[in-house]
Amino acid sequence: MTALFVTVEISARDLRVWRLSEEIGPGAIRFGAAIPLDRGTRVRLRFHLPGGAAVDTEGELVDDYQIALDPAPPQLAAIEAYLREQAEP
Repeated sequence: MTALFVTVEISARDLRVWRLSEEIGPGAIRFGAAIPLDRGTRVRLRFHLPGGAAVDTEGELVDDYQIALDPAPPQLAAIEAYLREQAEP
């Protein structure tokens, strides 16, 4: 996981909340504050990566602070590009 501090819109059913992310990987995103949903809940996430790439994807709440991502290929490519960029010295 790589540090990422951006505001993420999280929605499920009739609930919509915003949380500040702390870390992201190709398959998960972690937050500093709890998400008020039950584990296993399917959610939609919307956020912008530094540099401007928009990510609009779905995922599943793993625990109070982490969502497993299920990005489509274009969103996954944007996340992976961000991670490669951050790994460069």
